[in-house]
Amino acid sequence: QRTKRKFDRIVKKYNLFSEDKAGEIADLLTGGQAGMTSVSPTDFAAKYGMETEEAEIFLKWIQMGVNFKETAIDPHGQASEDLAGRLNKM
Repeated sequence: QRTKRKFDRIVKKYNLFSEDKAGEIADLLTGGQAGMTSVSPTDFAAKYGMETEEAEIFLKWIQMGVNFKETAIDPHGQASEDLAGRLNKM
């Protein structure tokens, strides 16, 4: 929960989920910007005028959400496949 609270403070401090910035960040993190396949905390911090530590927290929380989606929500994720396998054995 501490990471989430820090994430929320960073989002508010830098207004990161304004319509313009949210789309820009989504493109940046999904490789939608030309020539970018990944973003480091240092690069993210420089782009949005924040401390590297803040960028690390922001990116860590995003990664936690992606990991959760992939393991618990994604119908093609491992957790979903494991559950389907158990149900098919019944």
